[in-house]
Amino acid sequence: MAVEHGVSASTAGYHLFLYQAIAVIANLTTAAFISRLKDQRLLGLICSLFITIGVAGILFKPAFSAVWLLFAGVGAGMSMVTCLTLFGLRTREHSQAGQLSGKAQCIGYLIGALGPYLAGIIRGHSLNWDSVLLCILVVTLVQAYFAWHAGKDRFI
Repeated sequence: MAVEHGVSASTAGYHLFLYQAIAVIANLTTAAFISRLKDQRLLGLICSLFITIGVAGILFKPAFSAVWLLFAGVGAGMSMVTCLTLFGLRTREHSQAGQLSGKAQCIGYLIGALGPYLAGIIRGHSLNWDSVLLCILVVTLVQAYFAWHAGKDRFI
């Protein structure tokens, strides 16, 4: 994507490094305070908002992709730890957490594995990345919806 917008491959690789580094920092920071929150609804929305800003920025102002990747990285890092922590916060026993985690991750990674495949198909038909980024924006709205409901302070 970046190369098609005139960014060199090495610079695009550096941008990816920034994305991953900020995601790790956001992950560790979120892990330090997530269990202290009464519920995680607002946190889930914030995660989705950061990803939405990042993807929308890349779509509409690709020249600033490094900045947008920082937003997306924060959202992705926060999302990962939030999702994994909710398994324990929404169950009463460790065995329930394991069962919930197993089911959710099986389904989640199956859906996630389809992402690059579908992105390739969409990119191949549209001949640009805009359609892919628009689809990702829709997914961030779906994420926000489910994050709000999963973040409620309750047990399953």
